[in-house]
Amino acid sequence: MRASVSLDQADVQARLEVAAEACGLVKEDGIRAVRRTIASGFRKGLRQPRDLSEIRSKAADRARRYRAPAGIEGAGYAGAHFDPSLGAKPKARTAAGGAAKKPPGDDD
Repeated sequence: MRASVSLDQADVQARLEVAAEACGLVKEDGIRAVRRTIASGFRKGLRQPRDLSEIRSKAADRARRYRAPAGIEGAGYAGAHFDPSLGAKPKARTAAGGAAKKPPGDDD
């Protein structure tokens, strides 16, 4: 993440603290340690700003790989927003976009 004038530092810090709480880091390390780590990241980012063009390019490539095949964009294609690197299994969807019903005994 780039700490620059284009980002509101207070907003970014608040969101990072929320994420740290959600993943259990605050409970594990404490809020003071989390805040020190965030502050350290901001300091380093200001001293050595990153060129985000490579990150943007990789994100665009990822988005292209997981787009719906031509002709079914509006048909509720379940794979359109699935990123396997997140480790989550996509939910089955019907052609109308609603959740598909599981067969009896299919308890993921």
